[in-house]
Amino acid sequence: GLGIWQLTITAEGYAPSKQRVALNKLTNDPYVVVPMSTGGTLTGLVSDWRGRPIQDADISIGGCVAKAKCSTTKTDAKGAFVLAGAPEERPFTLNASHRRYGVSKTPNLELSDGESQHVSITLSGVLKVSGFVLKGKERKPAAGMAIQAQDKQVMTDAAGRYSVNIPLTRWPRVRVVIGGDRFVSEFASYPNNRSAEPIKWVDGDD
Repeated sequence: GLGIWQLTITAEGYAPSKQRVALNKLTNDPYVVVPMSTGGTLTGLVSDWRGRPIQDADISIGGCVAKAKCSTTKTDAKGAFVLAGAPEERPFTLNASHRRYGVSKTPNLELSDGESQHVSITLSGVLKVSGFVLKGKERKPAAGMAIQAQDKQVMTDAAGRYSVNIPLTRWPRVRVVIGGDRFVSEFASYPNNRSAEPIKWVDGDD
């Protein structure tokens, strides 16, 4: 359509580039030359809360256009990474994620073309909470019960069993919701020693 368009061009190993294009006539066929820069280079280390290196963590720059070739990489056996093509646009966010150790975002980074910066990232981990919801004195399995943990929600299966993974970015709590909000059981699932709690029986009305 006619009007002002903004193009975002990304290529692996280069900083994203944005260009404004004005389409004034239906017959207009603009020719756009897009300068690409190698941008800056980010180096860093990713470790867990004990200081141990995390291998195969995914490293990327936030704000990439879907399906575009954005600058991404993985950490090596020492938890180290090198990410070339960091955007000259400032500020930007560096994302680090791992299926076992959760997600970390480092915002407000700034790099000029050709500049290098080192970043240390700590991933706190992922807590796996699992258990059963049982009903009545007979402790019959309660299927279809909603289990809420942080922003995650799962349902119990036919055996009353549930399992949910919670990123340890803050103190997680688990809520068992039965019959809407008529009965809600909430308990801490993340003790100080980061190990699993013993099973807790919580009595409900029914």
